[in-house]
Amino acid sequence: IMQLPSDALLTIDDLLRFLVINEVDYDQSGTDSISFIEIFNPSCNIVSLNALAVVLVNGNDNTEYSRFNLSTAGASLTAGQYLVIRNSTVTISAGALSMNASGDFIQNGAPDGIALMDIGTNTLVDALSYEGSITSATITGFTGTFNLVEGTAFASADSNTTDVSLSRRPNGTDTDNAATDWALITSITPGAANPD
Repeated sequence: IMQLPSDALLTIDDLLRFLVINEVDYDQSGTDSISFIEIFNPSCNIVSLNALAVVLVNGNDNTEYSRFNLSTAGASLTAGQYLVIRNSTVTISAGALSMNASGDFIQNGAPDGIALMDIGTNTLVDALSYEGSITSATITGFTGTFNLVEGTAFASADSNTTDVSLSRRPNGTDTDNAATDWALITSITPGAANPD
């Protein structure tokens, strides 16, 4: 997605260093106590986490309701590595970085959104709007608004009766069209590759 300020210049290194929101499980049976957001580095380079944050957006008023500074989990993500923001009850694969979150920390939609932001360059790196479309999100400290819909919105929703997650399929795929990049899957894999 990578929405940039109008005066920004991209280099080849910028294009080779990017992260994606790769898997999300925000709704489970009962109290939503095993929620997570997975970030993936599909590039062939190390990506610094220094200025990156995951921002959660409330679709009722299009404003930020929570933020996770990714540098809390580590200095960088290596090529092919995962970072998982999670309830402590979520088991992640070895080698993944993690950040703990408390309670039911991801809102349950209609709509809500997740933005991966570079707070150093005021850039939207990646986004997911779920259970509807958020096209004018306001992020604290950023000027203007941000469209959290890539192409056509992903129409399916997480479930509170069936164990599923929202996942990029194939793993790490980002064609800038959410309707084709995302799927509901029953093989939930925090900190590991999504099944094809």
